[in-house]
Amino acid sequence: PFDLVAPGGADNVWIVEVGRSADHGDFATFVASVTNAEVEVSRPVGNQQRARYVSPTQGELSYSRPEGLVVGGSPVPIGQHERLESPWGNVCHLGRFLALEAEGHSLTIDFAKGAREVA
Repeated sequence: PFDLVAPGGADNVWIVEVGRSADHGDFATFVASVTNAEVEVSRPVGNQQRARYVSPTQGELSYSRPEGLVVGGSPVPIGQHERLESPWGNVCHLGRFLALEAEGHSLTIDFAKGAREVA
């Protein structure tokens, strides 16, 4: 039940970097810096996949199952935090329900039921 289809298989690696003009300049500059960033995918130990990406703004990031996420040489916990934290609402790590509100508008999504309400 994946809605994203791409060549390859279960060992594909997806790296996403989000930017803004205050940090990256114009969009073309952002695209060029991300496109030219160093990326390495390897299987150094016991066939465990490891991905390494040198972000233009965040420095070196790597991820593997045994090591987890490492940013600039320091481990970063990825499992014990909110899935979404924002001024409009929070969703717990494994939350199946989303309710956001701002300025009299709301968005409610029940992932288990496949239901969405916008008001």
